[in-house]
Amino acid sequence: MTSFFKAGSSSDRHYTALRDGAAPIVADGRAFVEMLWTGCSQFLDDGLRQRAPDAYMSTFWELYLAYTLDIHGVGLVPRAQRQPAGHGPDLLARQPRVWIEAVAPGPGEGLDAVREPPNGVAFSVPDDQIILRLRSAIEEKRRRALAYRERGWIAHTDPFVVALNAARIPSAMLEITIPRVVRCVLPFGHEQLVIDRATVEVVDRFFSYRREVLKQSGQPVATDLFLDPAYSPISALLYSCSDEINRPPCAGPDFIFVHNPLASGPVPRGWLPFGWEYWVEGDRLHRREHGPGGIGPGGEADAATQGRSP
Repeated sequence: MTSFFKAGSSSDRHYTALRDGAAPIVADGRAFVEMLWTGCSQFLDDGLRQRAPDAYMSTFWELYLAYTLDIHGVGLVPRAQRQPAGHGPDLLARQPRVWIEAVAPGPGEGLDAVREPPNGVAFSVPDDQIILRLRSAIEEKRRRALAYRERGWIAHTDPFVVALNAARIPSAMLEITIPRVVRCVLPFGHEQLVIDRATVEVVDRFFSYRREVLKQSGQPVATDLFLDPAYSPISALLYSCSDEINRPPCAGPDFIFVHNPLASGPVPRGWLPFGWEYWVEGDRLHRREHGPGGIGPGGEADAATQGRSP
Protein backbone atom coordinates (compact mmCIF):
# COMPACT_ATOMS: atom_id res chain seq x y z
CA MET A 1 0.00 0.00 0.00
CA THR A 2 1.17 3.56 -0.72
CA SER A 3 2.83 5.31 2.20
CA PHE A 4 0.78 7.99 3.93
CA PHE A 5 3.67 10.47 3.85
CA LYS A 6 4.56 12.01 0.50
CA ALA A 7 7.84 13.45 -0.74
CA GLY A 8 7.90 17.08 -1.80
CA SER A 9 6.98 20.44 -0.38
CA SER A 10 4.61 20.91 2.53
CA SER A 11 3.17 24.02 4.17
CA ASP A 12 2.57 22.12 7.43
CA ARG A 13 5.75 22.13 9.52
CA HIS A 14 4.48 19.36 11.78
CA TYR A 15 3.91 17.10 8.76
CA THR A 16 7.42 17.78 7.47
CA ALA A 17 9.03 17.18 10.86
CA LEU A 18 7.16 13.93 11.32
CA ARG A 19 7.93 12.70 7.79
CA ASP A 20 11.63 13.58 7.86
CA GLY A 21 12.59 13.32 11.54
CA ALA A 22 15.10 10.70 12.66
CA ALA A 23 14.61 10.77 16.44
CA PRO A 24 13.20 7.50 17.83
CA ILE A 25 10.06 9.19 19.22
CA VAL A 26 9.36 10.77 15.83
CA ALA A 27 9.96 7.49 14.01
CA ASP A 28 7.52 5.79 16.38
CA GLY A 29 4.90 8.45 15.69
CA ARG A 30 5.42 8.12 11.95
CA ALA A 31 5.06 4.34 12.11
CA PHE A 32 1.85 4.75 14.11
CA VAL A 33 0.36 7.02 11.43
CA GLU A 34 1.32 4.55 8.70
CA MET A 35 -0.39 1.79 10.67
CA LEU A 36 -3.57 3.91 10.91
CA TRP A 37 -3.45 4.61 7.18
CA THR A 38 -3.04 0.95 6.27
CA GLY A 39 -5.90 -0.19 8.47
CA CYS A 40 -8.47 2.60 8.16
CA SER A 41 -8.07 4.50 4.87
CA GLN A 42 -11.05 2.64 3.37
CA PHE A 43 -13.40 4.45 5.76
CA LEU A 44 -12.27 7.95 4.72
CA ASP A 45 -12.38 10.02 1.56
CA ASP A 46 -9.84 9.45 -1.20
CA GLY A 47 -8.32 12.92 -0.86
CA LEU A 48 -7.14 12.46 2.73
CA ARG A 49 -3.51 11.67 1.87
CA GLN A 50 -3.36 14.55 -0.63
CA ARG A 51 -4.59 17.03 2.01
CA ALA A 52 -2.13 15.95 4.70
CA PRO A 53 0.94 18.00 3.63
CA ASP A 54 -1.02 21.21 4.16
CA ALA A 55 -3.46 20.18 6.91
CA TYR A 56 -1.83 17.33 8.77
CA MET A 57 -3.65 17.40 12.11
CA SER A 58 -7.12 17.20 10.63
CA THR A 59 -6.12 14.17 8.54
CA PHE A 60 -4.43 12.47 11.50
CA TRP A 61 -7.53 13.00 13.62
CA GLU A 62 -9.77 11.38 11.02
CA LEU A 63 -7.45 8.36 10.88
CA TYR A 64 -7.07 8.07 14.65
CA LEU A 65 -10.82 8.44 15.11
CA ALA A 66 -11.60 5.74 12.55
CA TYR A 67 -8.98 3.43 14.05
CA THR A 68 -10.23 3.85 17.62
CA LEU A 69 -13.86 3.26 16.68
CA ASP A 70 -12.92 0.25 14.55
CA ILE A 71 -10.78 -1.55 17.15
CA HIS A 72 -13.52 -1.13 19.75
CA GLY A 73 -16.18 -2.70 17.55
CA VAL A 74 -18.04 0.40 16.35
CA GLY A 75 -18.70 -0.80 12.82
CA LEU A 76 -17.83 1.76 10.14
CA VAL A 77 -19.12 1.86 6.57
CA PRO A 78 -16.35 1.92 3.92
CA ARG A 79 -16.48 5.15 1.95
CA ALA A 80 -17.07 3.32 -1.33
CA GLN A 81 -20.30 1.84 0.07
CA ARG A 82 -21.78 5.19 1.10
CA GLN A 83 -24.27 7.26 -0.87
CA PRO A 84 -22.94 9.65 -2.00
CA ALA A 85 -19.46 8.16 -1.64
CA GLY A 86 -17.59 11.41 -2.27
CA HIS A 87 -19.58 13.78 -0.07
CA GLY A 88 -21.06 14.15 3.38
CA PRO A 89 -19.61 13.71 6.89
CA ASP A 90 -16.20 12.14 7.42
CA LEU A 91 -17.36 8.82 8.89
CA LEU A 92 -20.51 6.73 9.02
CA ALA A 93 -21.13 4.10 11.67
CA ARG A 94 -23.70 1.38 11.14
CA GLN A 95 -26.12 -0.32 13.53
CA PRO A 96 -27.09 2.23 14.69
CA ARG A 97 -26.49 4.64 11.85
CA VAL A 98 -24.44 7.56 13.21
CA TRP A 99 -22.73 10.24 11.12
CA ILE A 100 -19.43 11.63 12.46
CA GLU A 101 -17.80 14.90 11.41
CA ALA A 102 -14.20 15.47 12.57
CA VAL A 103 -12.47 18.77 13.27
CA ALA A 104 -9.09 19.64 14.83
CA PRO A 105 -9.00 23.35 15.73
CA GLY A 106 -5.68 25.09 16.19
CA PRO A 107 -4.68 27.91 18.55
CA GLY A 108 -6.44 30.60 16.56
CA GLU A 109 -5.35 34.11 15.69
CA GLY A 110 -5.71 37.60 17.07
CA LEU A 111 -6.49 38.70 20.60
CA ASP A 112 -8.31 35.48 21.54
CA ALA A 113 -5.61 33.12 20.27
CA VAL A 114 -4.28 30.53 22.72
CA ARG A 115 -0.60 31.22 23.30
CA GLU A 116 2.12 28.70 24.06
CA PRO A 117 2.85 28.66 27.82
CA PRO A 118 6.15 30.11 29.02
CA ASN A 119 8.94 27.67 29.82
CA GLY A 120 10.04 27.12 33.39
CA VAL A 121 7.57 29.41 35.15
CA ALA A 122 4.09 29.05 36.61
CA PHE A 123 1.23 30.19 34.40
CA SER A 124 -2.55 30.31 34.35
CA VAL A 125 -4.24 27.99 31.90
CA PRO A 126 -6.19 30.17 29.42
CA ASP A 127 -9.42 28.27 30.00
CA ASP A 128 -11.75 30.78 28.36
CA GLN A 129 -9.59 31.10 25.25
CA ILE A 130 -9.46 27.31 24.82
CA ILE A 131 -13.23 27.13 25.20
CA LEU A 132 -13.58 29.82 22.52
CA ARG A 133 -11.51 27.73 20.10
CA LEU A 134 -13.66 24.66 20.71
CA ARG A 135 -16.84 26.73 20.46
CA SER A 136 -15.78 28.11 17.09
CA ALA A 137 -15.25 24.58 15.75
CA ILE A 138 -18.62 23.42 17.10
CA GLU A 139 -20.37 26.36 15.47
CA GLU A 140 -18.73 25.61 12.13
CA LYS A 141 -19.86 21.98 12.28
CA ARG A 142 -23.43 22.92 13.22
CA ARG A 143 -23.59 24.92 9.99
CA ARG A 144 -22.10 21.95 8.16
CA ALA A 145 -24.78 19.63 9.58
CA LEU A 146 -27.52 21.97 8.36
CA ALA A 147 -25.93 22.06 4.89
CA TYR A 148 -25.77 18.25 4.76
CA ARG A 149 -29.47 18.11 5.63
CA GLU A 150 -30.38 20.65 2.95
CA ARG A 151 -28.56 18.58 0.34
CA GLY A 152 -30.35 15.42 1.46
CA TRP A 153 -27.12 13.65 2.40
CA ILE A 154 -28.28 13.05 5.97
CA ALA A 155 -31.81 12.87 7.37
CA HIS A 156 -33.10 15.27 10.03
CA THR A 157 -33.43 12.40 12.49
CA ASP A 158 -30.00 10.90 11.77
CA PRO A 159 -27.59 11.12 14.72
CA PHE A 160 -24.77 13.55 13.90
CA VAL A 161 -21.67 13.60 16.14
CA VAL A 162 -19.03 16.33 16.07
CA ALA A 163 -15.61 14.85 16.91
CA LEU A 164 -13.10 17.41 18.17
CA ASN A 165 -9.37 16.99 18.68
CA ALA A 166 -7.58 19.70 20.67
CA ALA A 167 -4.01 18.43 20.41
CA ARG A 168 -2.87 21.58 18.57
CA ILE A 169 -4.38 23.97 21.14
CA PRO A 170 -1.71 24.83 23.73
CA SER A 171 -2.53 23.71 27.30
CA ALA A 172 -5.78 22.01 26.20
CA MET A 173 -4.70 18.75 27.84
CA LEU A 174 -4.72 20.47 31.25
CA GLU A 175 -8.21 19.86 32.65
CA ILE A 176 -10.25 20.36 35.80
CA THR A 177 -13.03 18.21 37.27
CA ILE A 178 -15.59 18.74 34.51
CA PRO A 179 -13.82 18.50 31.13
CA ARG A 180 -13.67 21.62 29.03
CA VAL A 181 -15.60 20.03 26.17
CA VAL A 182 -18.55 19.57 28.55
CA ARG A 183 -18.27 23.17 29.72
CA CYS A 184 -18.40 24.35 26.08
CA VAL A 185 -21.99 23.22 25.71
CA LEU A 186 -23.42 23.04 29.24
CA PRO A 187 -23.35 26.00 31.67
CA PHE A 188 -20.89 24.73 34.25
CA GLY A 189 -18.39 27.15 35.74
CA HIS A 190 -15.64 26.39 38.22
CA GLU A 191 -16.02 24.18 41.26
CA GLN A 192 -16.99 26.04 44.45
CA LEU A 193 -16.14 24.85 47.96
CA VAL A 194 -17.88 25.91 51.16
CA ILE A 195 -15.50 25.74 54.13
CA ASP A 196 -16.51 25.86 57.78
CA ARG A 197 -14.23 28.52 59.22
CA ALA A 198 -14.37 26.97 62.68
CA THR A 199 -13.30 23.46 61.62
CA VAL A 200 -11.64 24.31 58.27
CA GLU A 201 -13.59 21.39 56.76
CA VAL A 202 -15.31 21.34 53.39
CA VAL A 203 -19.04 21.23 54.14
CA ASP A 204 -20.37 21.64 50.59
CA ARG A 205 -19.13 21.67 47.02
CA PHE A 206 -20.85 22.50 43.75
CA PHE A 207 -20.25 24.12 40.38
CA SER A 208 -21.18 27.69 39.59
CA TYR A 209 -23.56 28.43 36.74
CA ARG A 210 -21.88 30.00 33.70
CA ARG A 211 -23.71 30.36 30.40
CA GLU A 212 -21.10 32.40 28.51
CA VAL A 213 -17.47 33.40 28.25
CA LEU A 214 -16.20 36.75 27.03
CA LYS A 215 -13.90 37.48 24.15
CA GLN A 216 -11.16 40.06 24.67
CA SER A 217 -13.45 42.52 22.90
CA GLY A 218 -16.08 41.98 25.59
CA GLN A 219 -18.43 40.09 23.24
CA PRO A 220 -20.18 37.22 25.04
CA VAL A 221 -20.07 33.71 23.58
CA ALA A 222 -22.67 31.21 24.82
CA THR A 223 -21.59 28.00 26.55
CA ASP A 224 -25.06 26.51 27.05
CA LEU A 225 -25.49 25.23 23.49
CA PHE A 226 -26.96 21.90 24.53
CA LEU A 227 -29.81 23.75 26.26
CA ASP A 228 -30.62 25.61 23.02
CA PRO A 229 -32.92 23.91 20.44
CA ALA A 230 -30.96 25.62 17.65
CA TYR A 231 -28.16 23.12 18.32
CA SER A 232 -30.40 20.04 18.16
CA PRO A 233 -28.77 18.94 14.84
CA ILE A 234 -25.67 18.04 16.89
CA SER A 235 -26.41 14.79 18.71
CA ALA A 236 -23.21 14.65 20.75
CA LEU A 237 -19.59 15.71 20.96
CA LEU A 238 -16.67 13.30 20.90
CA TYR A 239 -13.35 14.68 22.16
CA SER A 240 -9.67 13.80 22.47
CA CYS A 241 -6.36 15.62 22.94
CA SER A 242 -4.18 12.80 21.58
CA ASP A 243 -1.77 13.03 18.68
CA GLU A 244 0.60 10.55 17.05
CA ILE A 245 3.16 10.86 19.88
CA ASN A 246 1.14 11.93 22.91
CA ARG A 247 -1.41 9.14 23.14
CA PRO A 248 -2.39 6.33 25.51
CA PRO A 249 -0.88 2.85 24.99
CA CYS A 250 -4.26 1.66 23.67
CA ALA A 251 -6.55 4.17 21.99
CA GLY A 252 -9.87 4.80 23.68
CA PRO A 253 -9.44 5.89 27.31
CA ASP A 254 -8.64 9.40 26.08
CA PHE A 255 -12.07 9.85 24.45
CA ILE A 256 -14.90 11.89 26.02
CA PHE A 257 -18.47 11.60 24.71
CA VAL A 258 -21.04 14.29 25.60
CA HIS A 259 -24.73 13.74 24.76
CA ASN A 260 -27.01 16.59 23.70
CA PRO A 261 -30.26 16.24 25.70
CA LEU A 262 -32.15 18.17 22.97
CA ALA A 263 -30.77 16.22 19.99
CA SER A 264 -33.15 15.72 17.07
CA GLY A 265 -31.33 12.45 16.37
CA PRO A 266 -30.11 11.18 19.75
CA VAL A 267 -27.30 8.66 20.07
CA PRO A 268 -28.15 5.71 22.36
CA ARG A 269 -26.37 5.85 25.68
CA GLY A 270 -23.49 3.39 25.69
CA TRP A 271 -23.05 3.62 21.91
CA LEU A 272 -19.39 4.48 22.47
CA PRO A 273 -18.12 1.48 24.44
CA PHE A 274 -14.92 3.11 25.68
CA GLY A 275 -13.70 6.29 27.32
CA TRP A 276 -15.88 8.66 29.36
CA GLU A 277 -19.55 9.32 28.69
CA TYR A 278 -21.45 12.40 29.97
CA TRP A 279 -25.19 13.05 29.88
CA VAL A 280 -27.83 15.22 31.55
CA GLU A 281 -30.88 13.92 33.39
CA GLY A 282 -33.15 16.60 34.75
CA ASP A 283 -30.82 19.23 36.19
CA ARG A 284 -27.90 16.90 36.92
CA LEU A 285 -24.85 15.92 34.94
CA HIS A 286 -23.82 12.26 35.04
CA ARG A 287 -20.77 10.41 33.81
CA ARG A 288 -19.65 6.84 33.25
CA GLU A 289 -16.26 5.38 32.45
CA HIS A 290 -16.42 2.50 29.97
CA GLY A 291 -13.94 -0.31 29.73
CA PRO A 292 -11.84 -2.11 32.36
CA GLY A 293 -12.13 -0.47 35.75
CA GLY A 294 -15.20 1.57 34.84
CA ILE A 295 -16.63 3.41 37.83
CA GLY A 296 -20.25 3.44 36.74
CA PRO A 297 -22.57 6.45 36.67
CA GLY A 298 -22.11 9.28 39.13
CA GLY A 299 -23.46 12.78 39.72
CA GLU A 300 -20.88 15.41 38.80
CA ALA A 301 -22.70 18.64 39.60
CA ASP A 302 -25.41 19.93 41.84
CA ALA A 303 -28.22 21.60 39.87
CA ALA A 304 -25.70 23.51 37.76
CA THR A 305 -27.70 23.16 34.53
CA GLN A 306 -30.42 25.23 36.18
CA GLY A 307 -27.99 27.53 37.92
CA ARG A 308 -26.52 27.71 41.36
CA SER A 309 -24.28 30.48 42.58
CA PRO A 310 -22.00 30.39 45.57
